[in-house]
Amino acid sequence: MASTKRTLGRQELEIDKFRVEGNWAKTYDLAIQLVSKNPTKNHYCNLILGESILERFLLNHSLTEKAPSASIKELKEAEKLLHDALSEADFEQVVLEGRLLLAKIHYVLCKYDETFEWLSKCNLNQLKHDQLSIRQMKLAAEGFTLRGLCYEKRLNEQSMKKQKTDYEKLIFESFELAGDLILKYYKEQESVSAPFEMSGELIEIAVQRLPFLHIQSGNPATAIAKLRKILQALDSPRSSSMKQILCRQLAEILLRGTCESTYKEPIDNKNLTAATNNNEFVPHNLLEEALLLLLISESYANRDAVISRSPDDEPARVRTIQSASAVHDLMAISLVQRQQFSFLAETYERAMKYSFGVFHTWFQYGLSLMCARKFRRSLLVFKECARIDPNHVLVHLMMARISLENLDMIDEGIEYGMTALGLTKEEYLRAKCYMTIGIGYSMKAERSKLLEEKKRCRQQALDWIQKAREGDSKDPLIMFHLALCLAQNGNVNKAFVYAKSLVQARPDSVNALHLFALLLTAKKQWTDAAKILHTAVAHDPNNFTLLFTQVKVAEVAYGLEEAVVRCKNILDMWRKLYEICPPDRTSEPSTQHAMSQVQTTDMTSDKASTSLKNSMGHGRMDVEETFSVIDSATLSSGAPRQTISQPWMMLLYIWTRLAELYILLNRIGDAEECLHEASTISSSTYHYMYMKGMLSLKKRDLVEARECLESALAIYPNHWKTLHLLGVTMSQLDHYSLAEKMLRDAIELDPSNHEVWSSLGCVLEKLSRFEESSECFAAAVDLEAHSPVLPFSVIPQSFSFC
Repeated sequence: MASTKRTLGRQELEIDKFRVEGNWAKTYDLAIQLVSKNPTKNHYCNLILGESILERFLLNHSLTEKAPSASIKELKEAEKLLHDALSEADFEQVVLEGRLLLAKIHYVLCKYDETFEWLSKCNLNQLKHDQLSIRQMKLAAEGFTLRGLCYEKRLNEQSMKKQKTDYEKLIFESFELAGDLILKYYKEQESVSAPFEMSGELIEIAVQRLPFLHIQSGNPATAIAKLRKILQALDSPRSSSMKQILCRQLAEILLRGTCESTYKEPIDNKNLTAATNNNEFVPHNLLEEALLLLLISESYANRDAVISRSPDDEPARVRTIQSASAVHDLMAISLVQRQQFSFLAETYERAMKYSFGVFHTWFQYGLSLMCARKFRRSLLVFKECARIDPNHVLVHLMMARISLENLDMIDEGIEYGMTALGLTKEEYLRAKCYMTIGIGYSMKAERSKLLEEKKRCRQQALDWIQKAREGDSKDPLIMFHLALCLAQNGNVNKAFVYAKSLVQARPDSVNALHLFALLLTAKKQWTDAAKILHTAVAHDPNNFTLLFTQVKVAEVAYGLEEAVVRCKNILDMWRKLYEICPPDRTSEPSTQHAMSQVQTTDMTSDKASTSLKNSMGHGRMDVEETFSVIDSATLSSGAPRQTISQPWMMLLYIWTRLAELYILLNRIGDAEECLHEASTISSSTYHYMYMKGMLSLKKRDLVEARECLESALAIYPNHWKTLHLLGVTMSQLDHYSLAEKMLRDAIELDPSNHEVWSSLGCVLEKLSRFEESSECFAAAVDLEAHSPVLPFSVIPQSFSFC
């Protein structure tokens, strides 16, 4: 019978030290030296040599994959050495280790029955854990893992339900025992100082499989507790790879398998005070813990990333990318729910150092930058995506969307859409491309200063969107843009039919309701329009574009006093939205609350950021352009870029709109007070100068009115309302030729406005050009019959249906 104990010499102690540390090259060399000096240690040296060959093989090959034929000879050599060691061994410790190592070899060789036989000889269930060395603990844990894997192989071969249930219990028991030994192994190895990773693939399999089995049996809380215990035991810096995997796995269980009502904090109240006194961060909710784990996992992934482009390092680099991508995807799930796009973009930016040529990471980075409203950087990132994969249709569609919707790069956006169209034959994707190109031509028409070019672009837009409709007749976004395009082309009746069908199909769509309401005003059905707008505002109460349309309808349908009341309500709503968190006058609100730490207090209190997004009407246009379309202006690439933040610009517009209503009511004093409030925000915007010119004209101060309006034009030359009012002012100053020039420029910008045509008719009449004057009046009457209360351009040409 083999002895249970053996006395170790100095060299054997040194060999055991290197075995624990995982330094197999040094272990192999020392074993060769030992056998040459002391042949009586031959059995022990054979064990060490066989183990070293096996472990060095496993460093470069996966244990769960079939061994390559070129390596079979190497494994056979290790098997022979271990058999020789067992034949000569007289110590139980050597016998146990040899059998466990032979089981590993047979598993690598896909000989699962032989693996199970060697494991059965080890009597794993009878081992006394307290008497095992650190190395033996690891081998025993690996033995339990191998036994569980072998049971899984047998489970797949069973057909009877009872047999499957029995095997499932044995699998669970094996991995549970492996987990207990792994916890003890991690605690014991803290005293070992070594630069090597000490886990190994089998240990990682056991640690990852055990929580899965608990979840499969309906005990996710137990799985979370197990993972927390293991993570607490992993204090050694050599376990970074294992920590990275476990942190990600625990975060995934928390995000996908746990709800807030069943969540339990990782630290009890008894230890909470001690942790706080030590300046330790203690997560208080599910999201905080998940983000903390993901940040830890990401930090390990970034620190240990393989950035070498050498072919020899390619497998390690691929593993780095796969591991980091899994973490980033989970972070995207958690951060997007809280609209923390800037923080997510920073996370992807840190991954760029090892993500050269990795399409998924670059594409996600571009999307996060886009959501964080960093559009120019997002476009550059998508261009890199197009370089990596030139045939990816969605990349070109995203570039087209950013160019058209956010960067005012109309021609480039149309070109990207054309490129995307040439890359796909899928009908639904071609429909999206057609729609994108159509939106591009529609935007080009709005920005065109020449009447003929405007008509040509609008017709092209209609043609492309009709093609999109033919390709995908059920897409509500395509139907919306078709109705909008028909309305802008003057075909109100046909647009009305499409808009009515769209509202019936999607009664919750704010943009569809808004368009339908404007079409009703074009038909002079004021009461119905007011009801539709009331419904739209109920769906999106913080949509300022809708609210200002509601003010305009109230002005026409119910009178100026009612419009003033509604405008004051908008002012009160603005104050309520920003009274808790006043916006900075010179910075974008979206960047003020960027997440700089794991604590999520600001995440759950996102009232200001949500209000801001809603207040822009989900249009994604620059705020100056939003104001210009609310103000019945034509969108233009010449719109000035303000340095004032969006909420303050919105407040400025509220004051100027209220001043306009007071001017129409002839309440000059109230109008002056409103303009004074606006001037405290900014006196150098075209809104303010335009309204100041209107007030001066009302007071019959024609010279000051002319100066103010010319200043407004210097800021924004394509504001047709300023051109119209300046033309009226010039006419009253008896400068009829200049007045005609200004009015014709206004018509070039917005040929569908009946008020400008009427004013031009009056000027031509004073110039005794009666035939031209009558034509202008006829055009004004014809346009007024089907003109909406505001131009259809107030509705944003969005790429998302809302």
